[in-house]
Amino acid sequence: MPFDRDHTPFDDDGACISGVALAVDANLIHESIAAAAYLRQQILDLAMEGSSLSVAVRWSSTDRCNADTFRSLCDRLGAALDDVGARSCKIGLLVDAISVAPLTAWEIRNAHLGTGPLYVSSSQQPMQERHWEQLWQQRSNAMIRPVYVSFVSSQCRLLPAETANGVIPCADIQAPTGSAWVNVPVDISSFADIDGDLDEEALEQAIRAGVEAGDETHSLACWPTAQMRHDGWLNRRLAINLTGIGTLVQRRDADPTRFHTLDEMCRLIRRIRDVALTQSQRLASSKGNVPALEQGDPARLMPGGQSRDGWSRRWQQEVTATAVRHRNLLVISPWSIFPADVADLRYANLLPLLRYADTCSIGPPPELTAWNLRDFKSFHQQAAAVLHQRGRTQQIAVHA
Repeated sequence: MPFDRDHTPFDDDGACISGVALAVDANLIHESIAAAAYLRQQILDLAMEGSSLSVAVRWSSTDRCNADTFRSLCDRLGAALDDVGARSCKIGLLVDAISVAPLTAWEIRNAHLGTGPLYVSSSQQPMQERHWEQLWQQRSNAMIRPVYVSFVSSQCRLLPAETANGVIPCADIQAPTGSAWVNVPVDISSFADIDGDLDEEALEQAIRAGVEAGDETHSLACWPTAQMRHDGWLNRRLAINLTGIGTLVQRRDADPTRFHTLDEMCRLIRRIRDVALTQSQRLASSKGNVPALEQGDPARLMPGGQSRDGWSRRWQQEVTATAVRHRNLLVISPWSIFPADVADLRYANLLPLLRYADTCSIGPPPELTAWNLRDFKSFHQQAAAVLHQRGRTQQIAVHA
């Protein structure tokens, strides 16, 4: 089992399965009685099961009535929750700023659904200045969060990147809607003493144990939707969710603006990534590869013959060399680079660490009241740029 901050095994909540991320067409729900009824039943079933839920709101047609269709959707979601006595905070909403302005979306959500997470993306085009200003004005509101991961990568070069079009509840992971994740939090600073001296052996043991515990949780998980059950089987996604990076730097009294500090942290995160990857490969050799590898064999779609046999042989050789048990492994939040509850902008120099993650988690931010609009915008744009640069050879994303 993985280890907690006092180096004792995690309890049963150490590795946990994710909530449900749905995608909803607001226009369709507004116009179709059948679609609205189906969504209502989905929400009722998931709410009664106690599942946390996020809804990525899309518009099949863009017009000036987006706010109206968003209002209608919030009304329907709120009515479904009221029927089972569930709280509105159990539903997070993801909207694109170009479709509904952040402040408008927040006001509609509060009035027609109730207070809860609102994730704001800029997937269609760069965020407009007025949208950045609205987000900055709400920077002390932990419920409103910019999101900007465009794709989810894999440490296995045979598995292509995927479009990150949703936010997975519980862990706030940006990932494909309908994907099934086991979240394993690991606080790096809990393996260091007050001076920041790291017990590297214990940390590596915790990472290996976390991969094993996450794999076991996958085997036992009862995913709440058919899409998640298929994804859980196909991809066996893990989120070794690293926190405490900034706290470790602070304990070492290291200057976060110096390249030496960044280089030191890069080596640490690379080592953690490599330990997790090696453990996943070991599990693949003993328990079997992630099924997505077999499904990805290009020879499966080719007619029989020597050409197909050659492609299949080459694919299997690559699988043997690079096979993993889990499609995804490492998750890092941009907030993890700061010391606990301290948003000292000097630590923004550690943002390049995000490039080692398969995706990003967007949990509640630290206190940002001291940040001006320029600081706020620059930080998020830098984080987005680093995440976009991951795995340059894998940036052809496939839609989930």
